Amino acid sequence: VNLVGILHGDFDRVHVQFPKLVAELCAANNTPRLLHMSALNADVNGPSAYLQSRGKGEAAVRTALGEVVGAVAGTKTALTVFRPSVVFGAEDNFLNFFGKLLRIFPIIPLGSPNAQFQPIWVEDVAREIAESASNTATFGQSYNLCGPEVYSLKQLLQFVAATLGKPRFIFGLGAGLSNLQAAVFEHLPGKLITRDNVKSMSLPNIDSAPFPAVFGFTPSALTSIVPTYLGVHKERVSGSMRYQNLRNHAGRE
Repeated sequence: VNLVGILHGDFDRVHVQFPKLVAELCAANNTPRLLHMSALNADVNGPSAYLQSRGKGEAAVRTALGEVVGAVAGTKTALTVFRPSVVFGAEDNFLNFFGKLLRIFPIIPLGSPNAQFQPIWVEDVAREIAESASNTATFGQSYNLCGPEVYSLKQLLQFVAATLGKPRFIFGLGAGLSNLQAAVFEHLPGKLITRDNVKSMSLPNIDSAPFPAVFGFTPSALTSIVPTYLGVHKERVSGSMRYQNLRNHAGRE
């Protein structure tokens, strides 16, 4: 299961050369299954280096495997590709990062405020990957993974602010100022956002098609999950840690 990915850095090395090597090793060792995580809108002709590298990575994997759709496990490496929208969860660097900003700053200048996302819960993604491992119906297939709700970036920040109980003034920046903001931030420690990220967000990170029926369940709504872990006080954090410990001891880590 290849989950390696970055939002900035050496895209070719991480998204193309590494998965190509993984696929070559799988083929050489007759590994029956390879589950490859890509990204929604992956395209060799995409608007950003990130999306282009994701598209090139998928192509490199397929070439390395000499993929045949519907290949039977045991006769060659059967590939399944997953293309999620933004993934959220208790320890994500997405909504939690927004939470940190909203706790500190009363005013948020937001680049690309109208960028669209269809967030999917990390545990739903994990379930899809696990169920695909032995499900022959998924062999040779590619799946877009999206949650049930579409949000703009500004709406996501507003939701986080409401969940935290910290109303903030969030004003969206136009295209020019969004790029200028990214040009400054990409040179700061941590690279909060880059101009390449802005290019990626120029495409709606959504999929209007129904959630893949092969998985047999409906993904959880962001609004039903995020309030259980975001914006908690110390008492609630302590409680959630105790809950996580119970889950771990129950074998559900």
